[in-house]
Amino acid sequence: MRRKLFLALFVLMATSVPALSQPVPIDDQTRTSIEIQIEQWKREVAEHPRDYKMLTAIGTAYGSIGRYAESLEFYGRAIAVRPEYADAHLGLATTYGFLGRKAEKITECKTAIRLRPSYAEAHESLGISYGRAGRYLEAIRELKVALKLNLATSQQADAHFALGLAYAFTGQFPGALIEQEALTSLDPSRGEELKQMISTVLAAALRGSLSPSSSPTE
Repeated sequence: MRRKLFLALFVLMATSVPALSQPVPIDDQTRTSIEIQIEQWKREVAEHPRDYKMLTAIGTAYGSIGRYAESLEFYGRAIAVRPEYADAHLGLATTYGFLGRKAEKITECKTAIRLRPSYAEAHESLGISYGRAGRYLEAIRELKVALKLNLATSQQADAHFALGLAYAFTGQFPGALIEQEALTSLDPSRGEELKQMISTVLAAALRGSLSPSSSPTE
């Protein structure tokens, strides 16, 4: 029973942090525009095959329309030209995330951070990935770093959401509530969603059905 409850709550967390887990839905007109842009960029790359920024842009564009094989190809080409380009590594990590290749995503996030230690988006992506893997203490560390750096407002909301859950799953409920309050100031509806999840985890812990330090491998 304890394991089943934990797994149910873990799935709840995993499906409630959309950042870097699913591409943003797009309509047919937007898709067509992106495909046209890709073809234009590919013509430019044909003339300048070592333009790693353009190769990265193509990889990102392919990923945004769900063409992951092409996305991996172009990120790989960018990295082959310039292995130290952190944006390409984070883009590759994002595509791995879309494909459910969790270990490879974590590896690429860590590479991006090694290349650019102040890369807020990479710390956030790594933190969310750790959270989904049940590695909550590592998630807390990375998400706290991300929030100290320059994240966009929407990404701040995702980071607060994931951090609040990581605190809850490690039994640090005061910290979880602080993150819930911060999230509420950015996005009231998501703040309420996080509050309900924290309450669910707390209630389970108080019933003795869920140990705050549990992990998916237990």
